[in-house]
Amino acid sequence: AVGLLGVAALFPVGSHYLRQGDVSDRADAIAASALNASIARGMLDPENWIIARGIPANNPSRAVYDTNFATAFESDLAAATNDLTSGTNPIADPLLRQIAINRRMNLLYGSIYFLDPLGVAETMSPDVSVLSFNLAGAVSANARFFPATVTLGAFAPGHPAWQPWAAVGGESTGFWPVRRLSVSTGALPINNRPLPPMPPQAEALVVADDDLSIELNDYRGNPYEFTPDNPSQQLWQASNNQPLKRLSRSDFSWALTIVPTTPAARNGLITDPESYSYDVSAVVYHKRAAGGRYDRSQLSPPTFGHDETLVGERMVRAAVGTTGVGGGQLRVSLDGGELPVSPTPNAPLVESPLEKLAEGQWVMLFGPHPQSTSLQPLLFCQWYRVISIEEDPQVSASIFVRGPDWPWTPGGDASDPATGIQNDLRMVIVPDVVTVHTRTMKLNPGSAWDVD
Repeated sequence: AVGLLGVAALFPVGSHYLRQGDVSDRADAIAASALNASIARGMLDPENWIIARGIPANNPSRAVYDTNFATAFESDLAAATNDLTSGTNPIADPLLRQIAINRRMNLLYGSIYFLDPLGVAETMSPDVSVLSFNLAGAVSANARFFPATVTLGAFAPGHPAWQPWAAVGGESTGFWPVRRLSVSTGALPINNRPLPPMPPQAEALVVADDDLSIELNDYRGNPYEFTPDNPSQQLWQASNNQPLKRLSRSDFSWALTIVPTTPAARNGLITDPESYSYDVSAVVYHKRAAGGRYDRSQLSPPTFGHDETLVGERMVRAAVGTTGVGGGQLRVSLDGGELPVSPTPNAPLVESPLEKLAEGQWVMLFGPHPQSTSLQPLLFCQWYRVISIEEDPQVSASIFVRGPDWPWTPGGDASDPATGIQNDLRMVIVPDVVTVHTRTMKLNPGSAWDVD
């Protein structure tokens, strides 16, 4: 009897691993498809990106997503160059002038880009009074950064290599180096501002339809009556009893990270993206937490989502423990600079971000490259999968991760200008990510359907 019970206990375990394998297989296929789809749809063209610029003075809890990335970047770069060359703040030394230009552009636009139409759309509300699209809520207003729970005032990097991205004085409202972007779906007819996709459009862009919906045999409502003439069948979207499209469960969605691989490649996004290489990663979510959908007629202004979409993104400090081929050991701890918010309005985060860390999870590790300088600032950023966790994570933990080789080596002091940056890195813990595929590529301005 014990042997039979033991064998029977294996069935649910086997079923669990079968489901995990199915999710992994589908996610891998979707990641490869996402990279191709992003090119075909022009999502890797900086001319199609939308960035949040500024906080309305009359509502500091909101950020406005209504600015074309390429147009604003080009304008601000020209303005910074003119101002620091012959304007109101001229700098005679050309090297010091370039350092100041780099720093000003870093504060405005960062250096790493998280292209996330669905995350932006789920936290937006149409504001008819200004005819722009705003982010509603405490975390949502911070959604212009990744992770959304980072707080600019609490971020205090200890190593001087962070200085090209760190704000001083009155610049504290815009220095975070990882920016969340959306894509343009057109322009508002009145003020001609770019229009980011709302949830239905964003889902059409980045929600995969590979996980088809299947209706299982329900025995015609009677579990004791087997009906072989009523087999499981694919569900279809139909019109006049004519099938139009296969329905899917929409469990998988994706976002992209775009990371310049050289100091010149960031500005090259605007001047000539086909001449520089970028690390483009397709980040695939499974059953990503989404903000609650509201009845538009019941709210003023009508709101589509709230902070639940982004509040799960958490950040910790990381230090390199060991370096190996394809990953290594990291020591992670708190004090990464988080915003004190939670899914419950006006309540603090009561759990440690490390409590969300689990084996098999994907994390994003980033920090200044060892060769980064004030004249040529460069961030390294890659995704890694957690292989094992040695300690019970509350305040700190030692973890082993697998992924691309990183440029840092163990040792040094985080405050030492010559060494130690490997002890002052940042790691983003993102829930629901099941796979990441990275490809080093040149960005193609325009759609694959463009005719030269």
